[in-house]
Amino acid sequence: MLRPRKHIQLRHRGPENAFETPPKACHFNIEIKKPIAVISGGSTGTVPSHMSFQLNGEESVDTNEVVNSNAKLKYRWRCTQKLKPATFCKTDPISQSSKFTIPADAVLQGDEFHIYLTVTSPYGTTADTEKVITVSKDASDLELGCKKNCPPVIDVSNHKLVTFVEVTCHKNCDDIREEFYKWTIEPKPKSAQFSFDYNKHSRNGRTGSKFIIEKNVLKPGTYTISVELKSDVGHHGLASIDLEFGAPANVKECKIIPESGDTLSTQYQLKCIQDPPNERNFYELFVKDKDGKMSA
Repeated sequence: MLRPRKHIQLRHRGPENAFETPPKACHFNIEIKKPIAVISGGSTGTVPSHMSFQLNGEESVDTNEVVNSNAKLKYRWRCTQKLKPATFCKTDPISQSSKFTIPADAVLQGDEFHIYLTVTSPYGTTADTEKVITVSKDASDLELGCKKNCPPVIDVSNHKLVTFVEVTCHKNCDDIREEFYKWTIEPKPKSAQFSFDYNKHSRNGRTGSKFIIEKNVLKPGTYTISVELKSDVGHHGLASIDLEFGAPANVKECKIIPESGDTLSTQYQLKCIQDPPNERNFYELFVKDKDGKMSA
């Protein structure tokens, strides 16, 4: 992924003494990263008709901050509706706040809202995400949240780590029990060759409010994790989230020029060719000192 870069040279100025060691230049390549755009609750959801619901983008983060923060992000929301004429999505943008509410009188049976969020960092980098909300009578308002190894906790999930997703019911939740929730995971796009053993590969099986995927179960790629609610009192609901899983790269060729030098004065060029070329991966860079000690 190419991101804008800024080249900065820092130079130490010591006393002007001919017998002292000359000052050394330390070259930094400062990479301006894209923020992470997140709409709380997952990428799809259901809400009951004639009941207001909120769209929240406050889990979005600016990864350029020392501690990931959304304090300086700018938000731009857009939306479209299945029903015509639109009851709410009439302006562009519909909001520039971190969150907003669609009122109950705009939430009609059979409608479908497509919500789009763009977040912009103070450095001009942007990120986009979207969510689809289906309106259905007696539906429960479900929200999926990442607890471990997925956005907004990290940008790209690592298939070598445990992944933990949890569902919470916010509205129309009376008498709903743990066994009413059923989880499904599928690759995106779907594949007939994909196999997932819910008893073996998930700590809690397929039912309950928590879905925990064991490490080293999935291969790199994008997956849709969804939870369906069916209760014996008529409540129903569906929510899903798309997660991208990366992995250490399969590197065909990697070279560094020059192969050795001084860490403060030498300008290194590192070039690696990975296979496949456009797959998002994790890289680690190690440095070996004169004594052979290795550090990351």
